[in-house]
Amino acid sequence: MEPRAGGNGVSDISNESVEAGQPASSLAAPSGRLLDGLDEIRQDGIVYFVMGCYALMIWALSIYLNNAQKYRPFQYILGWALLSLLFLATIWAVRATRIDSRRPFSAFLAIVRRHWQRGLIWRLPLILATAIFYGTFTSAKNMLPDIHPFTWDATLAAIDYQMLGGHDGWKLVASVIPDGVPLQILDMIYTKVWLFLMLGLCAYVSLSSDFRHLRTRFLLAFSLGWVVAGNILAGFFMSGGPCFYAHFTRDNLRFAELLHSVASTGSAAEQNYLWSAYLSGQGWLAGGISAFPSVHLVTIVVLTLLLKKMDIRLFWVGVILTVLMEIGSVRLGWHYVTDGLVGIAVGVFAWYLAGVVSGTSSRGEAQA
Repeated sequence: MEPRAGGNGVSDISNESVEAGQPASSLAAPSGRLLDGLDEIRQDGIVYFVMGCYALMIWALSIYLNNAQKYRPFQYILGWALLSLLFLATIWAVRATRIDSRRPFSAFLAIVRRHWQRGLIWRLPLILATAIFYGTFTSAKNMLPDIHPFTWDATLAAIDYQMLGGHDGWKLVASVIPDGVPLQILDMIYTKVWLFLMLGLCAYVSLSSDFRHLRTRFLLAFSLGWVVAGNILAGFFMSGGPCFYAHFTRDNLRFAELLHSVASTGSAAEQNYLWSAYLSGQGWLAGGISAFPSVHLVTIVVLTLLLKKMDIRLFWVGVILTVLMEIGSVRLGWHYVTDGLVGIAVGVFAWYLAGVVSGTSSRGEAQA
């Protein structure tokens, strides 16, 4: 049975403390390690299957659209692999200093040795599979305009206006978060903190032996949520969000004040990059425009539900971040209010569907 990563969030510190001061146990026979490794891959088989089928489907779509140059599933492999190992090493280094502040390097090596003996090498293919998934997802987003034009912005803006009592959402949020430092902090949370949490937790859960009981459910929820929100629903409701409203509706006035307000933020720079990528007609790295629903909100909800299984205190941190992400998505011009609300619903749906598929929704998730 794997140790549960809950309670104080450092469930295996006692084991690592012992290992930091004594030699590692003898390794299992090579044949036994091979069988254990194959069993590790088998347990994640549904993740490999879903991601593999998705990659093949988008490849077939690129052929059908005669747009194979936009299919770039391997664009993130090197960067994602290096980042994943860096995230994991950073977390282990922090743990090592908590275990033995006088000999942190010895404690770090003990942690690495323990995870290696628990089959770290057999979990590395998950990093490659996830990187290919990211690349395939970006490829699919870049192909969406080849299937359907952007026609839903006016409708989604009108829904927000009616739902909010005759106001655009960003103006309500701007009354609380004005230009200047508050907006810059919100921008950092929306663009940098979200990315760090997504990449860091995805890498940690994929590679660490402490989360076998959560790994399959999390990766399934993650991939299902992105595909449903960022490809399927985005394809049916093609919209660019307030930041691209003028481009797709020819109404240059409605969100002009918003664009001026966020002009000095990192979000504005990213939005300019995405527009350049769209105009190029090529499959740029991290390109693709889609507003409805918000994949940022899908992601943060799945991460929040994951954190709940790790430590209830982290769950409330996730809830706060979810609220900030919804506010930020509107204030920074990325999304209409409706985009985020539907994104939250998709994230919850993906988490519970993944629980059913992986068989972890009705039994104790502390079981390995």
